[in-house]
Amino acid sequence: MSSSPEPSTSGLLPVDRGILHDVVQNLTISTLADGRSRKRSSVGEGPGGDENGSTDTYTSYGWAFCRQADIFIHVDAMVVEGIKKETEDTDDERQLSDKERHTRQGWETLCQIIPNFRTQMLGLTDQRCLRKKVCQQINESRDGTRGDDTSALKGCIIDYLLVDTVASQALGIKRKGLKGDRGWMHPVTAELLSPIKYPATQETYNDLNRGGKNARAGDFPRFLYPDGHIYNPDDIETGILQGHLMLRVAKHILQGPTAALAGAGFHRGRGGNASLMNLSGVTPNVIAYIAVQTRFALSSQSMWGKRDGLFDYQEFYWRIVSLFDDDEGQDIIALYNYHVFGNPPPASASALANSELEPITEESDYDKLKEQRAAKRARQATR
Repeated sequence: MSSSPEPSTSGLLPVDRGILHDVVQNLTISTLADGRSRKRSSVGEGPGGDENGSTDTYTSYGWAFCRQADIFIHVDAMVVEGIKKETEDTDDERQLSDKERHTRQGWETLCQIIPNFRTQMLGLTDQRCLRKKVCQQINESRDGTRGDDTSALKGCIIDYLLVDTVASQALGIKRKGLKGDRGWMHPVTAELLSPIKYPATQETYNDLNRGGKNARAGDFPRFLYPDGHIYNPDDIETGILQGHLMLRVAKHILQGPTAALAGAGFHRGRGGNASLMNLSGVTPNVIAYIAVQTRFALSSQSMWGKRDGLFDYQEFYWRIVSLFDDDEGQDIIALYNYHVFGNPPPASASALANSELEPITEESDYDKLKEQRAAKRARQATR
């Protein structure tokens, strides 16, 4: 991977000794803490800290950062783009590319999670080697956490597949080893993975497996919707992101595996993973991360990667995030906050909380949903 171009350093002050001291001290503590213990969220604990997650290091911040930002962009690229943003001409009104917007969002999330991170990174603009060490430590912790979540979910997700959890245990899917019996090779995982616009039939699964039909990032998989949901091409939004599997995986990742099938807001001990992350409510990025982990766990793909055939996980991630643009989807946020944290849902989400081959060039469900929202806003504006 080529390194990101360095931003101009004009106008920045020489590095402050206090910043150097704080950064080097944090790096040292992070390295020592990481060497003592690598227990993370797969067992419902923070990264090597005590039960309260009180060890604030770059390693622990990377652990929290994993679930809250794009896991496919290197942290150093986020910091380089962030420094560029902080030092560029404020009168520059050029249109940012999607990549720039996504990378800058990661920078802002880092600055929200890590105290004084903005000041530290701006102060280290001319200390590239030291800055890259900080970024590498955060990046390694983030990637390790992603791997821990993936590994833990690999076996546990079998218990979550069906609404009837007893029936889930009789599916005969292996919990360990290669995942060749998942994906399009098992009728249950195939149904959950297949785009909801296709009929849930063995013929569909065979076509998807052989390439007669395609599952792309803009074609919403069935697991995003409640069990038994009937696809309506004129109303794609209803039910999206409200599937039982998504809610169970959210509780698994944010509160711990013991919470996945328990009641709303349950967590083991003093607090679950979300508490250790200082996370009191889900965000669009958190929900997108849950969707990515769920999709990978259902697939037959054994090695983590950005793509699974034609399916692009990073594109899928950002399409999920964008469903919440312009404050859309607040009822979905409330639904997750109810199930994960036990927060009473507002009236709009209350009912949800209590319920559980076409051509490749065809317009995707994602595009149709965005068009339907635009049409709804236009109708409301003319009233």
